[in-house]
Amino acid sequence: METMKTLALTIAFSLTCFGSVAAQNQKGEILTDYPILKTGAFANHLYPAAPIMANSVTGDRRKTFRIVNGVFKPGFDKDGYIERAGAYLTKVDYLDVTGDGKKEAIAFVLPLHSGNAVWYGIYIFAISHGRPSKVLWSFATGDRGVGGLKRVYGREGHLVVELWGWGSGPDNPPTTHIEAQAGSSWFTLREYIWSGKRFNQRGRMRIFEAR
Repeated sequence: METMKTLALTIAFSLTCFGSVAAQNQKGEILTDYPILKTGAFANHLYPAAPIMANSVTGDRRKTFRIVNGVFKPGFDKDGYIERAGAYLTKVDYLDVTGDGKKEAIAFVLPLHSGNAVWYGIYIFAISHGRPSKVLWSFATGDRGVGGLKRVYGREGHLVVELWGWGSGPDNPPTTHIEAQAGSSWFTLREYIWSGKRFNQRGRMRIFEAR
């Protein structure tokens, strides 16, 4: 089952990584779809490569990448085109998602690559003395309507993940429902409780029609 989920995720991302150029030009400049968060502890930090780099067809086998001033710079070829994906930090939310009354940090990271896919790597950090101390969970969203990010937030000490598409979830874009390809007709809500070691889903997923 896990193998099939991984394969579906890889196929979904691979199919969207070829098309109009989203983050490259012939001068080797970095172009982004969203603002870059350039300051703060999370804008200068070492991140696990999975999921953000692992889900790029132009990623590599690295285990970590370091964001500096909000950006992990991609590798460019001699013509200025991206041949090794980069990443950038677009925002960090601080809220309690473990139910201990203390705030965790949710970092939203996007890839810099040579395609038009827009998926997120979501990194949930414990905080110590105002700085990231430990990754509690990291996962990938799908691309836009195919499991793409709608919202990630906290509610009563629980983590709530809303992704576009019918039946979508962290690291698990929808693959069977026609509305998964439509982009905005449905979204799936999943709620998670921190066990002390991991986030476990609470109850069943809920699917809503976007209005």
